[in-house]
Amino acid sequence: MERSDTCPVCDQITLIDDMYE
Repeated sequence: MERSDTCPVCDQITLIDDMYE
């Protein structure tokens, strides 16, 4: 998993992606 501070939505997408796994 890669964390990018360049996009604020990336953090939300990562959380949603984890729940939608």
